[in-house]
Amino acid sequence: MEHKIVLDAFRLFSHLTLKGEAGREEQRRYLAEEDLKALVDDFAEEVSSLVLVSGEGLYLVPKTVESVHHLSNEKMKELYLPKRATNEDLYLMYVAILVFFGQFYDSYQTTEPTRDFLSMEDWLAAMNQRLDSLASMEEDQLRWHEQDQQINWLAVLRKWGALDDLKEKVKVQDAKTNSRMSFLNSVRGFLLAQKLVLDIGNKELEITEKARTIVQRYYMDVEYNRNLLEFMFQLSEERNQQQNQKENQQEDWQENRKEDQQEGQQEKRREVDASHLEGENDQHTV
Repeated sequence: MEHKIVLDAFRLFSHLTLKGEAGREEQRRYLAEEDLKALVDDFAEEVSSLVLVSGEGLYLVPKTVESVHHLSNEKMKELYLPKRATNEDLYLMYVAILVFFGQFYDSYQTTEPTRDFLSMEDWLAAMNQRLDSLASMEEDQLRWHEQDQQINWLAVLRKWGALDDLKEKVKVQDAKTNSRMSFLNSVRGFLLAQKLVLDIGNKELEITEKARTIVQRYYMDVEYNRNLLEFMFQLSEERNQQQNQKENQQEDWQENRKEDQQEGQQEKRREVDASHLEGENDQHTV
């Protein structure tokens, strides 16, 4: 193999290591030159990372927690979460990210987003819905899911429940505000820093090409994450079913009440007619 190709591959890998991404020109060379691509992939493999190709360029992402490009739990808490954050905050952060991306895809089989953006308010509503459904499960059932999915769901519920939902309307939702919205703002900061979302104003976020690529490669991968995503989508479906059932019950109640009122009005009219008829009979008798 030519010395120049080795150097070019190392330069591209070094650029990816420093920046985490490369542009379309680097992507073109990576895809066009097989020897260069093989070397860059080998370099990435040595540090437990992976080169992802997207419509915008190349991305270097960690494959395992052993990767030098993987953010440790302590670093995540230091950079993106409030002071004195614990591993429970990290669990909740991960769930919030799953719920966020889940709002853009209607099932784990979907390959393209089904919406253009998500507002912070809709994200909060989706979190409340998912975790309300989760809280309705028996503890034994939750513990079974914990073992299967390696997520401490009880800790997630405990942490979310401890956040003050009475402060959601506070105008400034920063890390000092102990509210659910302020927590989502912290997660939003992580997504922005990792270039997974774009802030398009009006408290609305859209996902980037990098995010789409990672979601398709990892989150939608049957072997990698199917059970977890199926579980999250199932929570959404169950919540929708419960909501529809509640709405149907409300409609039935209103319909029954309307029928009762109509029947009551008819009964009153019959009583009035009967009274009027009795009066006429009395007059004829006299």
